[in-house]
Amino acid sequence: MGDPKASRGLRRRLLQGALRDVRARRRAAAAGAGLDRHLHALAATARQLRLRPPLLEELLSQPWALASSPAPRAEPPLLPRPLCPGGAGFAPPHPDAYGVSYAQGRGGSILFHVSCRASSPITDARRFAGQIKAALGELGELLGGGAEE
Repeated sequence: MGDPKASRGLRRRLLQGALRDVRARRRAAAAGAGLDRHLHALAATARQLRLRPPLLEELLSQPWALASSPAPRAEPPLLPRPLCPGGAGFAPPHPDAYGVSYAQGRGGSILFHVSCRASSPITDARRFAGQIKAALGELGELLGGGAEE
């Protein structure tokens, strides 16, 4: 996707393949095959039982650069439209990581909430949000129709 010399058709095919993969992973996670949440739940249980399983210790000591989740919303909305919150934050899983929550907004828009720790010298929530916006714009151009190259 980042190769400016790649044709629009090739980039569309690569995107479609990636989307198929994401859908398959999402279905697997919804069926209980998601890894990260299960590891954190196991770790919380192990801590309560005062256990230190070596596999969990090793896996959870690795930095997780991004945690993302759809923002929870009440359906139907509990507040009148002007008072409905845009979403909730999602904490970064590591001191040098990002937390991103997202929700469908009005008029087909997507609302994002990007967070990071101010103490990190390598993260910048505004910069990362700008990168998300640029990537979505690029996707819009790619999928927006027009003749394939």
